[in-house]
Amino acid sequence: IILSPYWQECVLRGKGRSQYYAKEYQDSIDTLNLALSLHDDPTCYIFLSLDYYALGNLQSGAAWEGKVRAVFANNERVLWQFEELLEEVKE
Repeated sequence: IILSPYWQECVLRGKGRSQYYAKEYQDSIDTLNLALSLHDDPTCYIFLSLDYYALGNLQSGAAWEGKVRAVFANNERVLWQFEELLEEVKE
């Protein structure tokens, strides 16, 4: 089965998110960047920010965090969940 770029991105986004939760941060970054090369899904920004913060790369984490806050500025639920995840990774 050949998937469209959109569906390939969906699969990769899920894999990248799973890698984040498995604490495979660099693998997650690589997977999410590949996903973004297929389809620009702002959900990837969330996990890229978290991955970079988890690796101690505060500059890249902050850059992706800024993108998350800009894209989801009108979505309080997403930002609230993002804040919860940020608290965990920045501890």
